[in-house]
Amino acid sequence: MAAAELLADRWSLLILREAFYGVARFDDIQVDLGVPKVTLSDRLKKLAEAGLLAEEPYQNEGQRTRRAYVLTPAARALTLPFMALMQWGDEAVMHRSSALAMTSSTGSAVRVGFIDAEGRAVEPRAVTFTVVKRRTDR
Repeated sequence: MAAAELLADRWSLLILREAFYGVARFDDIQVDLGVPKVTLSDRLKKLAEAGLLAEEPYQNEGQRTRRAYVLTPAARALTLPFMALMQWGDEAVMHRSSALAMTSSTGSAVRVGFIDAEGRAVEPRAVTFTVVKRRTDR
């Protein structure tokens, strides 16, 4: 349940969403989200310690070096569940569809969904879940 504890916080999810959108600088994240600076600093530290964000130094001309926060491979592995959560929120909570995810080659909207072994799309209502007992070695 460590993942749930890390991602259960509203600000952490919104910060990761910003990172998926390509927003990496502290000031830009803070302005976009309206999150208090202390809270943002705390969440960025936790997400970096958990290996979801990596710090990359940058420097604007005439200013001190600062850090940008970019997605790590571990965070990129969350793309499907993260996009599924956003898709669900748009449809079930906001009652609208979004086209936030698109193919880079054609610009066509993409959705998270189920596919069967033959590569055919399967409607969520047609999917059933089964508990599979695992053998435990002792």
